Amino acid sequence: MKTNKQTETTFHVMDYVRQVRAEMNELYLQDKSKYLARLNASMSDFVRRQSGAYSSHFVKNI
Repeated sequence: MKTNKQTETTFHVMDYVRQVRAEMNELYLQDKSKYLARLNASMSDFVRRQSGAYSSHFVKNI
């Protein structure tokens, strides 16, 4: 099967994960309070997005 060159992307998940991990490690070594603040903000954003994603799929029985 031929691949469509126009639909290929340059985004690679593992490269992104490694980059974020390296940035967070550097932030942790520099300032632990900023690291914890960013981590807590990311977690709260994740929880908010997860609850929003699942709330539209449930139907209440009356």
